[in-house]
Amino acid sequence: PRKQLCPLESKHSKQQIMNGPSLQQVTITAQQNAQKTIKPYTIRTPLIPLNFKRPDLPHLQIYLKLETHQPGVGSFKIRGASNAIVSRIDNNNNDLTKDTVVITASAGNMGQGVAHVC
Repeated sequence: PRKQLCPLESKHSKQQIMNGPSLQQVTITAQQNAQKTIKPYTIRTPLIPLNFKRPDLPHLQIYLKLETHQPGVGSFKIRGASNAIVSRIDNNNNDLTKDTVVITASAGNMGQGVAHVC
């Protein structure tokens, strides 16, 4: 018998797990709202041109977005963490206070982003 790879497999189809609970098209309004929401927690990071030339693509320009400059985390994950937490709190008409409980199951960049926001 095949081993169960993920505890979610017993409740959800493989397609549901791969696609997540719900996929929505991001609108310009949603992006603008997220930008306002994350502003207190993030900085505008530099966009640096990479000196890379390809003879077959002479007009190719590659830029590096240096999210390593984000405060406290050094990762773009602070953007998603701050938007997820603050949006959820705002939707419930609450404020993010020291009494707010937020739990993350990540020990990586996302977990650090959640900790930084809280």
